[in-house]
Amino acid sequence: MNSSARSTGSDFGHVFNEVVLEVAPDEQAVADEYRSMDHDVVLRRLRGKNAGDGLGFGLPELLPLLSPALFIALDQALRKVVDLSVEGGVKGLARRFRRGRGSSPSSPAIPALSDEQVSDVVARVRESLERDGVPEGQARDVATALARALPRSPRPEDGGRREVDHVVDD
Repeated sequence: MNSSARSTGSDFGHVFNEVVLEVAPDEQAVADEYRSMDHDVVLRRLRGKNAGDGLGFGLPELLPLLSPALFIALDQALRKVVDLSVEGGVKGLARRFRRGRGSSPSSPAIPALSDEQVSDVVARVRESLERDGVPEGQARDVATALARALPRSPRPEDGGRREVDHVVDD
């Protein structure tokens, strides 16, 4: 599937929803519920903290579903890659992800990422999902969908336009 990559950034909820819709469409109601809640509240609930205020169960009970594992893995990977970018000299990137500059307060903004950053996020998410028991084939499908969904920085040699047709190999 060819799709134009966004070069202006996106938000976590949008990227998460695109991946769930493509890879696990039967979990769309779960994804919609997460998107309707504050990002940090969803994370706390999925990790089993504050069990008395809503979902009330942790990741192990939810493993038959992809959405909870994906939500946590994507959040962790983006935070790590954004933090690495700040250490590498791209100031303010982490702040934009954490604070959601220009987006709703419940869904952190994801700035346009370089090809290297996209590859790093995709690899981290795939590894995390496989560690959490997601079948290898499904983790590969998530990685491919995620590579298409993440916003990308334009490359000067492309005149600022990018076409993405990325398939993640084994």
